[in-house]
Amino acid sequence: ELFRLNMLIEILKLIRFQNILICQIVIIIVCYLLDQTYDSVNFIITIISISSFMAFGNCINDIYDIDIDTLVHPQRPLVTNKISKKSAKYIACILVSIGVVCSYFMNQQALSFLYIIIFPLLITYSIYFKKIPLLGNLVVAFLLASVLIFTELILTQEYKQLLIPALLVFGFSIIREIIKDLHDYEGDRQHNIKTLAVYFGPKKTIQVLKYIISL
Repeated sequence: ELFRLNMLIEILKLIRFQNILICQIVIIIVCYLLDQTYDSVNFIITIISISSFMAFGNCINDIYDIDIDTLVHPQRPLVTNKISKKSAKYIACILVSIGVVCSYFMNQQALSFLYIIIFPLLITYSIYFKKIPLLGNLVVAFLLASVLIFTELILTQEYKQLLIPALLVFGFSIIREIIKDLHDYEGDRQHNIKTLAVYFGPKKTIQVLKYIISL
């Protein structure tokens, strides 16, 4: 029983459960802001699908970043080998399968947004975009902001009411991602990951960050 509990804790760390919980709270707030009555099934689908795809993206990120995390995030489950890389891949497959099953109950607008935009970005971020200065930050910021738009699409089949809040989330997320790049600078530099901090150096990146914050 203790082993199972410890494994569950490590899985929650792998999928960044605290971030997913925040996302779920955001979804609830979004439903309140839209001020409409929804079918409870659609609400549950929204929570489960977004949580599953978000957890999947976090798994993929840890699988590809295991060498970098050895330096900058030594406590993560794959680095400590409390979860093997093979197990992480199985977990990722289960998570994406849950998301895909949920997608069968979505309307066409939400489905198109998911499979044409969100899902490809989740896959390609760690493989490609993360290595491109600033572009990787923009992709992550967009994915976080898209939670609002995707939720509105599932519930209302439109994306008009939450564009401004989504833009605010996008702006704050860029700032957050650049700060994370500064934190991960040494690991990214040693593994030739050309983040903004590696490309320009920490000092210039801080100046860029100050400029973005002042906008």
